[in-house]
Formats: sequence, C-alpha cells, structure tokens
Amino acid sequence: MNTLKLFAQESDSSWANNNFVVKILDLLQSDSAHIWVPIVFCALIILSFIIGFFLKGQFLIVKITSLVLTIVGSIVAYFILKNMIEKSEDDNIKSLSGVLPIALTMISLIFYWAVRLLSMIIYFIIAIFVKIKRKEKRKRKIIRKFIFGLTNAVLTVPGTLAFSNVLLVASPQKESNFNKFSKIGVSVLTGWKGSSIDSLFSNIKNASEFVADLTNIVSLLSKDPSSLTPEERTKLNDTLKGVSNLLNDSRILNAIIPVIQNNIDNFNVESTLNSAVDEAIKQLKIENPRYISANEKDKKEILTNYITENIERLYNEAKLQNPNLDSENKYLMSIASSLEKQTIENLSNTIHQSIDDKDLHSKIDIKEVTESILSFFKTKENGK
Repeated sequence: MNTLKLFAQESDSSWANNNFVVKILDLLQSDSAHIWVPIVFCALIILSFIIGFFLKGQFLIVKITSLVLTIVGSIVAYFILKNMIEKSEDDNIKSLSGVLPIALTMISLIFYWAVRLLSMIIYFIIAIFVKIKRKEKRKRKIIRKFIFGLTNAVLTVPGTLAFSNVLLVASPQKESNFNKFSKIGVSVLTGWKGSSIDSLFSNIKNASEFVADLTNIVSLLSKDPSSLTPEERTKLNDTLKGVSNLLNDSRILNAIIPVIQNNIDNFNVESTLNSAVDEAIKQLKIENPRYISANEKDKKEILTNYITENIERLYNEAKLQNPNLDSENKYLMSIASSLEKQTIENLSNTIHQSIDDKDLHSKIDIKEVTESILSFFKTKENGK
C-alpha cells in the first residue's frame, strides 16, 4: 500500500480534476484515435513541407538544431538522472528508476517543442533585420524551395511521431504499422533512452475517471477498510482494480518493480510470510510426520507444496483465528484481481529476489508460495 500512497501523493489533483483534461482523456481512449491521430500526423508533415517551401533554407537550421539538441539533451539527461537516482540514499528516489524511460519521453517532447519555438523566434527576429540577396533563376528557385520543403518535412517526422505516440496513450492496444512507426519516433527523439507510451492506459475502462480517482486514493487508503462507506469501498476497489490492469503492461510493471525492491521492508512481506510459514509448519507436522525427519532440501519442497496445494484451506483456518483477515487483505485482493499469469510470475520473482531472510529462503520457495497467494487472492476477489 505504501507504493500506491507514494504515487498518489505525487499526483496533481488539480490536473486530474480539470474538465478539459478529462475530455481529452476520453477522446484519446476512443477507438477513433487510431484513425484521427495518423491524420493529424500527416497534416503536420504537410504543414511542415509548406512552411519549408516558403521560408528560406536557413530555417532548416532551426529544425536541425532542435532535433540534435533534443537527442543529445535526452541522452545527457538520462545519464544525469540515472546517476542521481542510483546515488541517492532515499529509497523513494531510488524507486523512480523504473519510471525514468517513460518520464524521459515526456521531458524530451516538451524540450523539443520548447527549443523549436525559441529557435523560430530567434530566426524570425534575424530575418527581419537581415536581407539576403537572391539572384537565382526562377526555375532553380522553385526546385530549391521544393527541396527545402521536403527536407523540413523529413526533419519534422521524429518529433511528430513522438507526439503521435503520446496521443495514443489511452487508445485500445493495436499493433498497427503506424503504432510501430510512432515508437521509432520516440526512440530517435530520446536517443534510444525513452519508452513508448502508446496504449499505456488501454486496459483501463475509463482512463479519465481512473486518473481523477487516483487523487482520492491517499485519504481512502489511510482509513480502516471497515470504516469506509459502500460508495467509498466501491470507488477504492475499482481504482485498485485499475492499478491491477495497469500492472499487466510491462512498461508499468518495470516502473513498479524498483519500488518493490527498494521498499520491501516497508511492506511487511517477510513478517507476513514468516507468520504464515510458522503456522503451516505446525499443521504440516501433524498431517505429515515425514516432514520432521526429512533433510533440509526435502523439507523445503514438502512445505512449499503443502502451502501451494492447501492455500485456500490454510487461509480459511487462519481466518478462524483472525476474523478480520479478509478486511486486512482486501486491498491486496483488489490489486491481484486482474493480474495476468505472467505478471504474477514477475511480481513473485521480484519479491523472491528482494527478500534477504536466509532462514525463510531455506524453508520455502518464496516465488512459488507468492504466486499461489496472489493467484488465490485473484480467484477469491473474482468469486470463482
């Protein structure tokens, strides 16, 4: 839950509640985005050709400067930010390493348009005061204009593709040629350090509503689940299920993994697993005396199989001792509700690698047990 609080606290509530942004997200999430975004891309490229055709060749310097500065700036920014994150002693800052490629894409695009705007202003100021003599023949002049226009359009492609990729952030996942093409634009503009963000919110039923609800998640998570009103409980569960859907995207999962790795102690995973393992061992010694005389390797295998095969029964028995067990694990169940098999495996492997308790590692296969717990919570939450 600390993970969710960390990201929710860093979200901008005024941005999420802005009606304009909500309408934009609704537009971007529509199926028609795969139609109108390529049209917008083509229109911008044609506009670039026209601008290049009518302006002097020196205008190309503006485009070349903007593109080169953005690529170099992205690479430099990536290594500076990466170095700052790695050297930081704050676990929350270290956790941002997975977000860096996505953030770099947005930073690069903003930087690109800012540099372009500034370069254009400088160009037009110079053009007003500097008169360039032209003595070319008309035919040669038209050919040169065509070349300038074409070159200007080509130089515009990477930035416009990256912009198109951002416009596809909430569109339904679709591996079209244009989607693949837009990813190339992101790669070029960020010096191959950024990450494509097309269809990032495709698994969310209502992206605008989900983003708006994220702003309330901190206050809801801080409350006792039993004290929530039915409306608050429904809204929180829906938001957490949206998080569950997001985790199935490898880009989001890769951003979350460093958070888990750097905050594993704050999640009380080790203590929870240790308590569950101790209770399972008590039951296992009664049900399978062979466990007592087995060697360490066999004990680990027997206990791991016992927990994974009897997870539902063990949970129900634990609930007899703690009637609030469902309430205490409700948030985790909501997050597990939509996790795909591969996501569960990746999360379980991350937890397995992040836990340093050697004694716990000697007793069970943490990855297998975590997989069984998440799968059980998913089944339980979905009522299957």
